[in-house]
Amino acid sequence: MSTQENRSKKRRIRTSLKHPLPDNRASFENHLNIIKTYVIVSKEGKEPVNYNSFKTLIDINPQIISGNNKFFVDVGIIKKAEEGERGKYVPTEATINLYNALKWNKEEEIKSLLTDLLSKSWFWDLTKQLLDVQGTVIKEKLREKLGYESGADPNKHNSSLNVIIEYLLCAGLIKEEEGNITYNEPASDVPKKKTSKKEIKTVMPFVKAPLVLGVLINPEMSENQIRKAVAIIYDEWKKLSERSD
Repeated sequence: MSTQENRSKKRRIRTSLKHPLPDNRASFENHLNIIKTYVIVSKEGKEPVNYNSFKTLIDINPQIISGNNKFFVDVGIIKKAEEGERGKYVPTEATINLYNALKWNKEEEIKSLLTDLLSKSWFWDLTKQLLDVQGTVIKEKLREKLGYESGADPNKHNSSLNVIIEYLLCAGLIKEEEGNITYNEPASDVPKKKTSKKEIKTVMPFVKAPLVLGVLINPEMSENQIRKAVAIIYDEWKKLSERSD
C-alpha cells in the first residue's frame, strides 16, 4: 500500500462518540448566541432553518453552527424539522422560553429553564453520580470522566467537555470553587428543611423521661448534614423509649 493510500485511510478513521459533544471551536458564549439566533431566524420556531440561514446574522462560522446541531438535538435545544425539510431544524418550546429569559436577563428563569433541559442529559446523570459518591470532584477529574463516558478524544475534545461543564454551572446545578466542583445548594432551600421537625413529632415514640433533645441547624449545612443530625436525635430518643418501657 502506498504512502498516499495510508494517509487517505487515516483520514477516513473517525473516533466514534457515544454521546454528541459540542463543536470544539465554539465557546459557551457562542452557544448562547447560536441559541438566540436560532429562535430569531426561525421566527420563534415557525420556519425551519439550517446553518446557511445564519449568514451575515452572527459572527460565527456556519460550519461551527452545523457542528453543534447533534449536541443541541441530544439536549433538546433544537429538533429536526418535519419530513421534506432535510437538514433543517427548529428551536424547541423550551429554547424559545430560554431566549426570552436571556433577552431580559432573567437569571433565575434562565437557571430554571436550563435545569429542565439538562435534567435528562447523560452528562448531568454522570455528574450526579460522582457528586453523590464523592461530595466534591476536581474539575479536571469531572472532565476526564465525561470524556471517557462520551468516547471523546482528549487531544481534541477538552474544550467541548469544558462547555458541557459550563452548561451545568450556568444552570446552577453545580458550583466551582478553586477548581473543585460540588452541588450548588441555594441558601433558600435550607429553611425548608426546618419544617421537617413537625414530621419528626408524628413518628417519635413516647418517652417518659424529662429530657429535651434538639438540632442546631444553620444556613451553611447541607441537606445530608441536616438529615444526619435529625437521624442521630431520633436514634437517641428511640433508645430512651426502649429503656423507659
